[in-house]
Amino acid sequence: MMDVFPILPTPLGVVSCPFHKDIKSLVLKEIAMKSGSSHTNQSGDFLYHLDYYSLLHEEKFERLKYWIEEQGEIFVKDVMGHYLQDTMIATDSWVNICERGGNQPAHNHVNSFISGVYYVSKSDAHSSTYFVRKESMGAINSATATVPTMSIPFEQKTEFNQEGEMQVNEGDLVLFPSTVLHGYKTNREDDRVTIAMNLMPSVVCGWDYGWRVDTLTNNQRMKMHKKRNQGDLFLYPDLE
Repeated sequence: MMDVFPILPTPLGVVSCPFHKDIKSLVLKEIAMKSGSSHTNQSGDFLYHLDYYSLLHEEKFERLKYWIEEQGEIFVKDVMGHYLQDTMIATDSWVNICERGGNQPAHNHVNSFISGVYYVSKSDAHSSTYFVRKESMGAINSATATVPTMSIPFEQKTEFNQEGEMQVNEGDLVLFPSTVLHGYKTNREDDRVTIAMNLMPSVVCGWDYGWRVDTLTNNQRMKMHKKRNQGDLFLYPDLE
């Protein structure tokens, strides 16, 4: 009889926002105001985002931004056990509006330490977020394949190869390491609204070196995306 030890668990933190009612009202007004400048996600026409800007870096959403950064600091220090020289900061964020029939394939977030999803509008018919091990994805593409790239069919489901769904409520914030693959399956009802975000330590310290993380203003973000959509390369000084 083989003994199996499930070591190295992946932490996911869930916390409810105490002022969600105010945030939901603000976000829905923002969606109505910017509906003309939305763009669809590359995964399909039923999932779209507001303009190329970070919602949390708008002045009206500062309260939510500071609360999320505070929760990120608790998650990194108290749950993951890391030392922070300074604080956690939200580097970028975006609104996801998914209609009936939309979905989001498994993906992770690059150039980030902690990522999160805030559930603005969530009903029982809205798809739940699932999380999956990289090993279970096989050689789908270079971004999700493990090294060495190998895909062996699964004969049965076990706790080590199946995806796990996170059951959440409206107003919940879910935090997780940015390397974790996540997504959601076909949505069964309109108006599934979430805010996704990335967080980084404001100061990253190595053994003999370190750097301070700088965030872009929303004007810089718009300029960056404009250059990218035109097929132009952009450098950080170009954004000044």
